Amino acid sequence: MLASWQPGSGGQLHHWVDDKGVPHLTSTPPPKGRPEISTYSFPERPPAAPEPALQETPVTIADNLVLVPVRITVGRQIVEATLLLDTGAAVTALHRQAAGRLRLAARSQAELVVAGGRTVTAEVVEADSVQVGPILRRQVAVSIIDHQGPPVPFDGLLGMSFLKGLEYRIDFDRQRLLWSRPEP
Repeated sequence: MLASWQPGSGGQLHHWVDDKGVPHLTSTPPPKGRPEISTYSFPERPPAAPEPALQETPVTIADNLVLVPVRITVGRQIVEATLLLDTGAAVTALHRQAAGRLRLAARSQAELVVAGGRTVTAEVVEADSVQVGPILRRQVAVSIIDHQGPPVPFDGLLGMSFLKGLEYRIDFDRQRLLWSRPEP
């Protein structure tokens, strides 16, 4: 028994039996002279609710690096920085030079494992807020690290201490972070 019918499309299904005793379930009534066993009526499904509008943050993408403009606030001090989006970083990290613009005082130290498995000692502060486009997080752990190696086009890493719990995707063509859910 097969019927060409879509759930939620509305309409009726007709149950009937042909001359050979084969049952049918169709969206059209049985042929003339065939009695109908039953008719099932289905209301149309209401249209789906529109998806919420995505909020966007312009980013720079170069050589597969996603560089994100970030505003970090500690007390009355604010620093605008460019951070590398790094979902492998447990905490957001600022290179010491960028952190110096905030004149931060470390509250503690932590051992961090960096790319390549090396361990470094970092100072840890709590930023009053970290903001990326429309997303504002309060009391975010930020580590201060010494950048070693050749110059890089960013001031640190945007890590999971900011990103955790947020739903986003990267539009590489338009160079945007698309936030699919407002901050929790």
